[in-house]
Amino acid sequence: MDGPPSYITFDRLSLKQTFRRVCDIFVDRYDVFLPLSAISMVPFLLIMITTVEVAVSYVMQFNEQGDVDFGKHVVGLTIIFAIETIAYLVTTIIGQAGMIRAVAEMYSGRQPNWYACFQRALPHFWSLLGASCLYGLAILLGLLVVLLVRAAVFTFLTKNATVGIFVISILLSCFAAFVLYLSVCMTLFVPAIVIESKSAVAGVRRAFELASSRWCYVFCYVFIFTAGSMLINGVVRRVVGGGDPTHPSAMIMGVIVSYFPQVFLLPCSNILQTVLYFNLRIDKESMNAEILALDMASSALREDERRPPAPSNYREIPLLDDDDRVEAPSQVIPATEVV
Repeated sequence: MDGPPSYITFDRLSLKQTFRRVCDIFVDRYDVFLPLSAISMVPFLLIMITTVEVAVSYVMQFNEQGDVDFGKHVVGLTIIFAIETIAYLVTTIIGQAGMIRAVAEMYSGRQPNWYACFQRALPHFWSLLGASCLYGLAILLGLLVVLLVRAAVFTFLTKNATVGIFVISILLSCFAAFVLYLSVCMTLFVPAIVIESKSAVAGVRRAFELASSRWCYVFCYVFIFTAGSMLINGVVRRVVGGGDPTHPSAMIMGVIVSYFPQVFLLPCSNILQTVLYFNLRIDKESMNAEILALDMASSALREDERRPPAPSNYREIPLLDDDDRVEAPSQVIPATEVV
């Protein structure tokens, strides 16, 4: 262990220093982050390409025949989309966890390897999936509350449309604020699970513990990065365009090129999450290299416990020959007499 790079220190960072550190980490170890980003992006591109191909084929069929048979390939398309969606879900979760693991190893002074980080991310899959499901369930319950209150307002409380619309506007504003607050706090649940090896519920609780008291701090970083990403994507798609709908190959190439910035933005997003996680722990808990080393060692032990035991290879177990057999002693040792 040679120690972390010179630009990584356990100090409080300003806005400019935080984004500079994100860029330094990505440029320094792009050989680690780009493969993990590609693993996450390939299934997503397959979904987009399949969608474009299906849409273009239906458009061309309608132009040639004047009618489209949507039910002819519905079963096959459903199976294809289901497989691609599952692959996208798995690779996105593991790829994101692997990139966060790589940043943590750089902070601890190790030299990360993309395949080793990918392997280290595998034991956290179910915890990350569970935390994501909790996040989605919370949003769904909030939406359900809005719909129930809306029904109650229009059914029992008032018949005035103006008052009802005003109440619904307030409800939707509260729901949007709830989703925004929840989304910003959940920014840190992946680093909490990967670095501290926590369960789904404990990881969500840890994310709220770190972000709730510094919500505006986290929101500013998330807002700036999201706005910058949208600007970059918008410029690239404006320049590239969507391709000619009458030429499927050109349209598919346009989709691939338009999503090319995500190969770089996705690692930067995960690096930013991890740097924010460390910034908050340094600020609130006075975190240093020794504490991180203990967290990483504890996480490694828990990851090893979650892995299934390797099967025994009985062919490699040496057998005893006749000359190596241990014979039982022929002399009987008398028992000690009790006086």
